[in-house]
Amino acid sequence: MADQLLLRYVESEQDVIELEKLAAKAHFDIGIHDRSLQWRYTPKTHVVMLDKDTKKIVGYVTANYISSNIFMRAHVYIEKAYRTKHTMLDVTPILDKTMIPKEPDTNIAHNCNGIMIKAAIRPEKGYIIAEKLLSYEGKIDHANLRHFNKPIDGVTVRLINSDSDLVQLLAYDKAMHSLGDREAFMSQWCTNDGVHATTAIALSSSGVCVGFASLRRAISLIEPAYAESEAIGISLLSTVLLTLPENDIAQITYPASQGAVVAFCTAQGWSSCMTEHRCYSKRNIILPWSKIFATHDFFPL
Repeated sequence: MADQLLLRYVESEQDVIELEKLAAKAHFDIGIHDRSLQWRYTPKTHVVMLDKDTKKIVGYVTANYISSNIFMRAHVYIEKAYRTKHTMLDVTPILDKTMIPKEPDTNIAHNCNGIMIKAAIRPEKGYIIAEKLLSYEGKIDHANLRHFNKPIDGVTVRLINSDSDLVQLLAYDKAMHSLGDREAFMSQWCTNDGVHATTAIALSSSGVCVGFASLRRAISLIEPAYAESEAIGISLLSTVLLTLPENDIAQITYPASQGAVVAFCTAQGWSSCMTEHRCYSKRNIILPWSKIFATHDFFPL
C-alpha cells in the first residue's frame, strides 16, 4: 500500500487546513491555530501523504523538535482506503530518513492511534522506554468540577492576567524542562485570549509560581499542566475546564502513573480515547512525572 503514496513537507497554510480535515475525521483534531503554530516554528516536522495518481492528500505525520536533539513524532493518520497493518511499517523508514535527526541521544516518541496501531512501533534496539502517557475525554459537568476546585492554604489559583504572570510561568516551565529552549514557543502557547487558549497559574503566598495549566480552546484539550502538589494540579485542571460550556467535550493527556488525574477523570465519568504515547531515548532522562498532570500531545519533554 505504501507504494501508492508520495510524501512531502507541508508547504502552506492550505496544507495545514487539509491536514486538519483529516485530523477531525480521526477524532483527535487539535485545532488549526495550534497546528499552524507548530508548523511555523518547525516546518520540517509536518509531512503529508498524497495519492501518487490523484495527488490528493490522504494522510499526514506531524512532529516537533524542541531542540536540535530532542524530537517527538506526534500524530499519524492515513485514510482507511490506504491503510493496512503494514502501511506504517512500510512508510516509517522513509519518514525516519526525512524527519528524525541523527544524534545518538535523540528522544523519539510514536503515537500511531490514527491508524489504529495500539502499540507504538519500536525504534532500534537499545532505546530506553520512558513513561507511558494516556488520553481521556468526556463531557464538562460544572457541578462535578466545582467539587475539585477548592481553596488551597497559601496558594492562589486563577487565570493569568498580566505579563508578570507569564514571566513566572515561563520560569517555572524552564525549571521543569531544562533540556530544551521552550520559552519562545511557550510564551505564545500559554495565552489567555479565550480564543486560542485559556491558561491558569498557581501562585504561592510569596507570589512564586507553583504550577500552571493551559487549555487549547480549539478542541478543549489541556496541554500542559504542571504543579508542585496533587491538590494544586487538580485545582488547575478544574479551573481551566470550568471556563468551558456545560456538556462540551474536553480531553487530557497525562502520565499513566499520575494517580490523581486517573481519579479525577474517573470522577468526571470520562473514558479513554484510545491514545497511547511512548517516549524513547538512548539515555535515561529523568523528568518530574509526579508534577506533570497533563502533557503536550506533541512533545512530553
